[in-house]
Amino acid sequence: MGVTMKSDEQNAVADEQRAHGRLDIRVAGKLFVPAEEATLDCTVINLSLGGAGLYCPELPPLDAFVILYVEGFGRFECVTTRFVKGELGLKFLCKDAKRKRLEQDLAAFVRDGVVGVTRLRRHPRATTANKSCEFIRADGQREACELQDISR
Repeated sequence: MGVTMKSDEQNAVADEQRAHGRLDIRVAGKLFVPAEEATLDCTVINLSLGGAGLYCPELPPLDAFVILYVEGFGRFECVTTRFVKGELGLKFLCKDAKRKRLEQDLAAFVRDGVVGVTRLRRHPRATTANKSCEFIRADGQREACELQDISR
């Protein structure tokens, strides 16, 4: 995985053009890079309604489509936008309803911490002790996997 750095001047301009303020947080995350079929552990260091900043030991290329999973906040489709001083910047590609939910979650996080954004799921999840199973792709190909948990 490679990354091209932008100049400090380009990043200063990007910071000034942000439409949403960023909230400093430190939560675990996973970054899925579909083009490379890679899942990377990361630490999300800030969130806003428009994107996120994170630390990731391995970096996807800039302008790549990625999916970010943020513990307590959920899943976000994103594009990688910048890499400065160890921080990878992401721009969210989400609809208004998702952005509204994130706004509520950020307010709950400010008010109550991580407890405020730990969602109660509509249906409870049952752990499965990593049961071996398989799924069938749209093209009919079978893929082996391990099931960690499941819900209705």
